[in-house]
Amino acid sequence: MTSINEAGKTIAVVASGFDHIYPKQNEKLFHQIIEKGGCIISEYPPETEVDMGKFPKRNIIISAISIATLIVEATTKCGSTITGRETMKQNKPLFCVPGDADAVLSGGTNQLILEGAYLVTTPYDILDTLEFEGYNYENAITVKENCKSVFKAITASPKTIDELIEETELDIVDINEILLILEMDDMIRNEGGKYVVKPNYYRDRRKKKSET
Repeated sequence: MTSINEAGKTIAVVASGFDHIYPKQNEKLFHQIIEKGGCIISEYPPETEVDMGKFPKRNIIISAISIATLIVEATTKCGSTITGRETMKQNKPLFCVPGDADAVLSGGTNQLILEGAYLVTTPYDILDTLEFEGYNYENAITVKENCKSVFKAITASPKTIDELIEETELDIVDINEILLILEMDDMIRNEGGKYVVKPNYYRDRRKKKSET
């Protein structure tokens, strides 16, 4: 939903025909993706019904059309873990967020890291690695500098996306990428359509500095 709400382009891969969207409540999302300029991919005719056995094949397509895969949480036996292993089979970068050793939803990501996935703690781990892999990505240093300008604008006062574009002179694609990075870094959050600095951010920052 985030890519739709923030004017991004969404690609969804389904494990059935277009006449049988699963789960049923995703039909609204199905149409929203198309309306927002995204696309839906299926290797089956429209009348093909849902079959749980088709989901692993669907995950292979997801990894195949992506330049890299990021997994935030996964059990040891789930679709995300299958997608992760397919990503590595295709010699594409796989990124995983580590978790507690005894957490069920971290079992898959921790195992994939042991199998060779990149360990991710910040968005810059992904940006730097993809730059190293030779993808045509904006230099990570420039991204960091743009993050500073956007964060400074939000610090001055809550800002909408349109206000950030006007103030920083960055385009919508760059702004959306930077906002995602700042949110993942736990620096900002969206409140009623305006981005604000997260409460206690500066206090926590001072605490970290004092501890070091």
